[in-house]
Amino acid sequence: MKKSILALGIILAAGFNVYAQDASKPARTTTVSIGPTLAFGHASTSNLGRNVWKPAGGLGIGMMIDKGMWGVGMNLMASHEGYKRPFTNANGAFRETIDPTYLRFTPAFYFFPGHFSTSVRPMIYAGPSVARKIAEDHYMSNTITHEQDNQHFVTNNMYKEWDFGVMGGAGINAQVTPNTSLQVSGSYYHGFFDVINGNENSNVMLNVGWMIGL
Repeated sequence: MKKSILALGIILAAGFNVYAQDASKPARTTTVSIGPTLAFGHASTSNLGRNVWKPAGGLGIGMMIDKGMWGVGMNLMASHEGYKRPFTNANGAFRETIDPTYLRFTPAFYFFPGHFSTSVRPMIYAGPSVARKIAEDHYMSNTITHEQDNQHFVTNNMYKEWDFGVMGGAGINAQVTPNTSLQVSGSYYHGFFDVINGNENSNVMLNVGWMIGL
């Protein structure tokens, strides 16, 4: 987590440095762009105790209305989330993984600190996020033998159907060509709904978007 925070700080510092160099450029006009988005990170739940590293990721499409100092964005993503945790019982030590896949929609308000004419701009964003579960897998493995013992279940009844929470993040928006831009950011999501046995979703993600102007 400390390395992620440090990397995010370096990204923001680079954006502010470019702003200082490019502050004399002419003001930008409103732009509308759309493009593919990718996410990769760690998923967990809030109250299950010891969560271990659980890879999470997503593929989607995003849209941005950029007004210069601020903007409005939307992202629709197939998002692979869930949790992984160790536990013990009379039969031994095990590791349980549940992989729900959501169709997640996240509108967000964006703020671009500094001078709005820079080609590489730091950005801060936040907004609500709503998700509908579309698939679910359940795995059980023995942590001593590292065997799954065929304990793979395609289920649809562990996680609840809907999730809702808030997402916030920070990163950079870099204009690559006059008509395309690259967005790189780190984000944190925390759910408000009970999705499984009194627990809420919690995700930390690295996000990349390639936006093409319309």
